[in-house]
Amino acid sequence: MKFCGMYIANYYPPCVPRAVSLPADANYPFGRYSNHTVSAKDDWVRDNTNRIIQEQIALETAPITASSPLNEISLGADGGLHKSKAEIKARRFYQNPDCQDAFKRYMCWINFPRCDDVFEDTSLPICQSACENFFRTCGYPYEMHVCPLDTESTSSKPLFPGAPFHKNEYIPRTEADPRVVCTPSIKGAAIHPIVKIAISTLLMSSLILSLFC
Repeated sequence: MKFCGMYIANYYPPCVPRAVSLPADANYPFGRYSNHTVSAKDDWVRDNTNRIIQEQIALETAPITASSPLNEISLGADGGLHKSKAEIKARRFYQNPDCQDAFKRYMCWINFPRCDDVFEDTSLPICQSACENFFRTCGYPYEMHVCPLDTESTSSKPLFPGAPFHKNEYIPRTEADPRVVCTPSIKGAAIHPIVKIAISTLLMSSLILSLFC
């Protein structure tokens, strides 16, 4: 994985479905699913992630007009109408490599989740901290963080790709080494060169992460 590998390869074995292709027949003379590979999925994540980043930067840097939104939740900094142009359009991705990197990491993690160390045919849910890190790094106010836990009801909350999230757990006494209970559960720089082959539970999200505009 040329794109997501930098966020995954040195940290955990990703769950990917077994490559399956169907031969040619009368209806499909070229066969089917021959391009459903890890490499093709990685290219898809790269292309869409970069596209979304550029679209977001274009929104953030577009000229302010009378019809410009106040901000992503249509509120000013005081919770009411905006008081200045600075409150009309927050710049989160523009000239912010940390935010862009956090977004790339998140997109890779939700599309290539970690395999369970015990049940190797099962992918792990996304860690709540991964979601919170994206919102925090990009400067979204707390009321815009949409990172509900899998133990909470989400009926009254907007859904965010990767939700519901799992609360991070840590090994007793260390308070630093995470238990492998969610994606990414990064444990330092341990290298996992092998991509475990898994069937079924990969979050094959063909959805594209829609940012608050």
